[in-house]
Amino acid sequence: MQFGVMSNASSTDNVEAVFDGLVHSVEAGRLAHAYLLVGDPEGAAHDLLLRLLAMVFAHEDGGDAEKLESRFAERKVADVTWLEPQSKGRLITVDQVRGLNRRIATTSFSGGWKAGVILHADRLNDAAANAFLKTLEEPPARSLLLLLTAAPQYLLPTIVSRCQRLNLHEPARVPAGDWREDLLVLLREGPPHDPLEACCRAGRLNRLLKDEKERIEESVREAFAETEEDEKVIDARISARLRASQEAVMRATLMWHRDILVVATAGGEASLHFPGERDRLAALAAGHTWSTALAGLQAVETGRFRLDRNLPALSVFEGMFVEQGRAAQDAAIAKNR
Repeated sequence: MQFGVMSNASSTDNVEAVFDGLVHSVEAGRLAHAYLLVGDPEGAAHDLLLRLLAMVFAHEDGGDAEKLESRFAERKVADVTWLEPQSKGRLITVDQVRGLNRRIATTSFSGGWKAGVILHADRLNDAAANAFLKTLEEPPARSLLLLLTAAPQYLLPTIVSRCQRLNLHEPARVPAGDWREDLLVLLREGPPHDPLEACCRAGRLNRLLKDEKERIEESVREAFAETEEDEKVIDARISARLRASQEAVMRATLMWHRDILVVATAGGEASLHFPGERDRLAALAAGHTWSTALAGLQAVETGRFRLDRNLPALSVFEGMFVEQGRAAQDAAIAKNR
């Protein structure tokens, strides 16, 4: 297992080289009809996707690419259709893909380009993937299909073969959000000492996600306040953003425990996701053996997997913190032998 972190310089060079290649393709009129962007859906891959959209649409009508990029980020361009997991199973359904196919097949509102974006494309279920293949095989003129995933191995080989693949080498970034400081307060406390404390921690983490849900609902409803959007669409957008925030919280938690494991293994010279927390991480790592630090990390992975399967968040968090408490107790026993 490798815990090294790629430098920001190499990551930036890679992304800029990929973008420069896309610029040349647009200027030469050789843009592919479909691209598979392999990278973090919340990181540089997503940023590149927005830049590519802005460049293509701006090149068409001589517009300002930077202004367009912000509109794409807010999903306010009618000629771009966005898909992301919205079902209870966190999959992209065949009905969503059929909607994309219909939109791509019709005339654009501006008379120029149309685009379809599939975020977390590895979440296409079998029926959705097969429905999307039809559009990939016979794409309409002046259409651009962009698939973004960190797990291309889960895509149908027939989809991958019909896309131009862009591999974006980037360091994992700690997700940001209004919840981040509250989560750090919780993580700095270390593992719970007993099951009762584990339940209290679980309740606090669950409350953090409920607060995030309230912020998301307020933001989404404000964005749609002056539209006549269907309530089901608004609820789906809220649900999708909440799932994304939940995943971000769990990824940040996983990175924290990865840092503890790295410090327990490699000491103070390790590369960390939370370099500003080095002293606290070292203190927590001192209470672990390598195997118990790994067990704490695995407890988060298990919790993340269970949340992904729509198990109740509170019970998932209780199980996660109980397992971390056991790992800490095992470490204490091992160190006292």
